[in-house]
Amino acid sequence: MLSTNGSVTANASVPEEAKALPKCIYDVMQLLDQVLRVEITDGRILVGLFHCLDKDKNLILTETTEYRYANNHVKQDDSPTPSVRSLGMTLIPVAAFITSVPASTRYCFNEEVKTKRTAQLRIAVLESYDPSDYGIRVTAFGPFLSSPSESQADMSFFDTIVNTPPKLSSTGAQTPSSGNSFSFNSEHRGGWYKFCVENTHTSFQKKVLFHTSYGLTTEGEWGKEDEVEAEMKQMHIKVVGQTLSNLGLLFDQIKFEQTYLAERNNRHFETLDSNSSRLFYWTLLQVLLVAVVYGTQSYFLKLWFSSNGLIGTTDRRWAMLGKAFVVATAWLVGVSTALTVKVPGGQRECFIEHIKTKRTAYLELAVLESNDLYDIRLTAHGPYATTPSMTQKDMQFFDSLVTTASLDETSKNVQRNGFNFDTEHRGGWYKFCLGNEHSSKNGKKVDFSVRFGLTKEDELGHEDIAEASTKDMHIETVKASLAHLQDMFSSIQSEQTYYLQRDKRHSKTAEGNQSLVFWWTLVQVLLVAIVYGLQSHLMTRWFSGGGLLTSSGSSSSNSRRGLKRTQRSRFIALLYAPVRDP
Repeated sequence: MLSTNGSVTANASVPEEAKALPKCIYDVMQLLDQVLRVEITDGRILVGLFHCLDKDKNLILTETTEYRYANNHVKQDDSPTPSVRSLGMTLIPVAAFITSVPASTRYCFNEEVKTKRTAQLRIAVLESYDPSDYGIRVTAFGPFLSSPSESQADMSFFDTIVNTPPKLSSTGAQTPSSGNSFSFNSEHRGGWYKFCVENTHTSFQKKVLFHTSYGLTTEGEWGKEDEVEAEMKQMHIKVVGQTLSNLGLLFDQIKFEQTYLAERNNRHFETLDSNSSRLFYWTLLQVLLVAVVYGTQSYFLKLWFSSNGLIGTTDRRWAMLGKAFVVATAWLVGVSTALTVKVPGGQRECFIEHIKTKRTAYLELAVLESNDLYDIRLTAHGPYATTPSMTQKDMQFFDSLVTTASLDETSKNVQRNGFNFDTEHRGGWYKFCLGNEHSSKNGKKVDFSVRFGLTKEDELGHEDIAEASTKDMHIETVKASLAHLQDMFSSIQSEQTYYLQRDKRHSKTAEGNQSLVFWWTLVQVLLVAIVYGLQSHLMTRWFSGGGLLTSSGSSSSNSRRGLKRTQRSRFIALLYAPVRDP
């Protein structure tokens, strides 16, 4: 149960526009990030920062500390010191609310009730400054179309004084009453209801418990709001399914194009590899030819110089060059090393890891090489809220000198030692250090590994819960992004279709123009042939009829030359003379 004195401490982080919200919501917003003290019915006390209320009105606190007293009683002056435990983020199921109602005042709260529901309200006066008066006035108003205001008092359907005096146990001690209850059905009256507890009939303050619960009037019969929600959910699922289907088709098209491009790229690479191979072998052949030519020249020059006594027949410089080549080749060969860290003498090496809550961390290490003992000092610090510095040494929770056996030369096995710890509610940044301050000799080569896993398979840390909540919050954003991607892919597909149609039209136009040019050229050639044929025929007939042409070829050469001069003269005269009718 949540215990409060009814007062609210204003929180400066609440925006001004929040004042337009209903008073009950505004009051809850003022409590955000405030320290709350919650007393649970089993006697535990939880103190933490108010984070939010979930949809079932459960209370969620962060940085929670639990106080548990002996015999499950609230701390008094003579009670022992409680046991303290840090819980982190905590969800508290709130079954009822307790508030103090001063004299001549009333406290109201609003609830939305769906149709075809049965609402139950339980009221109990837990404490009263007047031992003879354990009565409280209860009124109910509604239903309203929207959340009613604090001063709205119309549409009342319940008004009575509930008297819940304390009970006497067998030992004579007084225990608070479990309260009185009343219920009503919202068959066709779903909407907002306002419930008020009034202490206007007395001059003493009282502490009142009230609890509301709702359930289906008839199992399996849902209200119109549930049907609308179900239809909207089905519609959203259908839209998301259609969107995913369209995206699948678009991605299939993209995958086909990528496959085509990849195949084309592979062919290009094969061509390049073939050309590179041919170039390589051609270059190798050229090198061999050049080597043979230079070797032959060197051999004959050496023979010539040797025969003339200019150099000796034995030259050891070739052996020296061979030795130098062998030494250079050996220097170029490297030795690969494993992933290790070398810790010099008198120093230490640290590394930082972030570990979530409800995790078990396993750290293993082994000393691979050492000129001294095969030991290394392992220290662990944390958890830190932010990344610690390399020089920071506070919050140490592990410090031990870890000793491992040297490398077994026969089996090549390495002994590994380490430790593990549970983060439970201590998630954050941790720093692990390998120290060799106790040794003054050369450094040690250490192999280490860190791995993490859930302490319990079905228990997640608050970081995992926050990540899941963040994923749920971004579902609508993902849907909008998917719709935007669908629009983009549709636009790309439309442009591609447009360009394909345009390319087809250009191809048809080019083919039509080519056909027209071919036939037009053929017609032109035929027309020119016909014109030239007619001109030749007419000119032949015309010149033959005028005596300009002769078929006799038996005249002498002088007669032919005279005839040709006469014909040329007549032809020139005819060209310059006016045309006459025959």
